[in-house]
Amino acid sequence: MLRTLGWVIWLFGYLVSRLPFYWKAKSLQKKGDIAGKEAAVDKQVQLWTTRLLHHLKTRVILEGVENMPPPDEPVVFACNHQSFVDIPVILDVIRPVRPILARTGIGKVPMLSGWMNLIGCIYVDRDDVRASVAALREGEAILESGRSMILFPDGTRSKGDAMGTFEPGAVRMAWKAGVRIIPIAIDGTWKVLEGNDYKIQPADVRVTILPAVEAKDLSKADQKALPGRLEEMIREAKDRAL
Repeated sequence: MLRTLGWVIWLFGYLVSRLPFYWKAKSLQKKGDIAGKEAAVDKQVQLWTTRLLHHLKTRVILEGVENMPPPDEPVVFACNHQSFVDIPVILDVIRPVRPILARTGIGKVPMLSGWMNLIGCIYVDRDDVRASVAALREGEAILESGRSMILFPDGTRSKGDAMGTFEPGAVRMAWKAGVRIIPIAIDGTWKVLEGNDYKIQPADVRVTILPAVEAKDLSKADQKALPGRLEEMIREAKDRAL
């Protein structure tokens, strides 16, 4: 538990040390220098994820790099969700940094939420249907503007090896925006934190980028079946890594 406490102290201390860079990025945004802001944010996020994963003693093993889309192609990255650690892991893998569809709770974390706002993350309250629909529409607008989105279709952390049922939001967002879906299997993040009563443990995390799935021009029946198809693709990839 002392190690976990030390990690929390380190995390917030690091975020405090990044405040001058945060203010610089905010200034660039206010001036309308979006390219400059995005470059500044991407650099800081890369530094943060690299140092955080090193501090957690988490090694990321990346497979399927050949399936990564071109940087200028907007796509939906659909990942299974095991742990809080999924977020730094996926931000470390996907470059440049992309907006995440996240739970409202993380948008209330001091300092971290500021960086997530600069990235363009969208917050969704799963208990509020109207707010959830509005969040998905925001995601569609981001995709239509030429940027990719990262989301976790199972909606909440499994806190273990199991996977939750995939919800149709990723499919609907990709279908309406006319973009492809890149399924990503994450395996092992739960061992770092949740698997040991929130006492940090070193672990290897395997991330597998799977072949793209077309989401546009689908029949209603294919749209309905696609969440289950994505879930099965990710489950099979995750199980192969065992």
